Amino acid sequence: MDQSLYAAVGGRDVVAEAVRRLYDRMLTDPVVAGAFVDVDLRRLRGHMQAFLAGSLGGEVEYDGRDLRTAHASVHITDDMFDRTVSHLVDTLGALGCEPDVTDEVVVRLAALRDQVVTPIGTVGRDLGNA
Repeated sequence: MDQSLYAAVGGRDVVAEAVRRLYDRMLTDPVVAGAFVDVDLRRLRGHMQAFLAGSLGGEVEYDGRDLRTAHASVHITDDMFDRTVSHLVDTLGALGCEPDVTDEVVVRLAALRDQVVTPIGTVGRDLGNA
């Protein structure tokens, strides 16, 4: 189902537009916006686009850092993760994705939670060396 999920979402153009809209939403969300202070958003959007496309089965190779290392210093909370996924769900819906397709995207992203969310009690530690 990998390739069909990427195709079902709408492929490259829809993923690119979804990422653009997703960041527009996150930058106005007071819970998650702080994670993007002093961040090269153009570069980050490119990484997210490649990551999301690859995660959905597209023929795109993500060449960024692993998720745990990339997010360790950002201190992502469960609430931040949930809000980001919610923004993506809303964005995909606005772009015409069917609910069952969006549900499968959520399942894929939920499986990555432990690699993105900073475990309680480790804030301030370098998780890249843990």
